[in-house]
Amino acid sequence: MEVFVLTERKKSIVKILFGCLILALAFTCFVLTLMGAGVLFLPGVILAFVWYFLFFKANKEFECSYFDGEFRFAKITNKSRRKRIGVYSIEEVAAIAPAGDRSVYNYENDSSVKVKDYTSKDKNVPYYDIIVRNPDGTFLIKAELDDKFLEEVAKKYRSKVTFRK
Repeated sequence: MEVFVLTERKKSIVKILFGCLILALAFTCFVLTLMGAGVLFLPGVILAFVWYFLFFKANKEFECSYFDGEFRFAKITNKSRRKRIGVYSIEEVAAIAPAGDRSVYNYENDSSVKVKDYTSKDKNVPYYDIIVRNPDGTFLIKAELDDKFLEEVAKKYRSKVTFRK
């Protein structure tokens, strides 16, 4: 049985404030154009396009799926473009544990371990750390996994999964 988790990346406060600033500048350019400063029409249009692409065309989601001993990660942009960003077999996975758990503490503090963050970046949502060791190196993958996903992995590979207490 294939299970998957879809996580939407939240926009940061800086990105939201930057978008509001661009929208205000575009609006100001259009108002000044109506008042007689026709030179500001083109910058207003350019700023409006930048705002549109910043807010409506920059939505990211991460999908983590598990099927038949294989983890697959994909990035989905604007609910239309899908890009595979990683495929790992269960033999390469050393552990799956809640963030901050003792079993992954050494990996979280090791600077040689490459970190891949596939979370929503929301501070209130707990996430899991997936430790992957393969010939390319050691990776710590941060992902927001639900109980159904973890139970499906634990059916065959119970020793690799640590559940949240």
